[in-house]
Amino acid sequence: MTSAPGPRFTSFRLTISRRLALLVGAAVLLMLCGFAVQLSTIRDTLLDERRAALRNEVQTAVSIARALAAEAAAGRLSEAEAQERARMTLRSMRFGEGDYFFVYRYDGVNVVHGLNGQRVAMGSR
Repeated sequence: MTSAPGPRFTSFRLTISRRLALLVGAAVLLMLCGFAVQLSTIRDTLLDERRAALRNEVQTAVSIARALAAEAAAGRLSEAEAQERARMTLRSMRFGEGDYFFVYRYDGVNVVHGLNGQRVAMGSR
């Protein structure tokens, strides 16, 4: 008994046009992958730069508050006057595209709001 040979896939031959289409498709796919990697890298870089800029702005605000606290500790300003100067200074500071500073006490009371002074609790002044 001899078995009949199985079906042959003779129609699977790649013609020149199919080979070119396959090469072009592979090239486009690789370019899209490269483009996606570049976009991801650019996004990460921009976010890192934004975080660094924000960190610098916050450090500036903290330095101002610490300098005024040191003036009060040295007796050159009263504590209330140092706090009011810090509020006025921070309220007037802007960075980025209209960004502003805000300060909350540990108990959640808003002490400084750079955009809307009405949001500041009256008991904090």
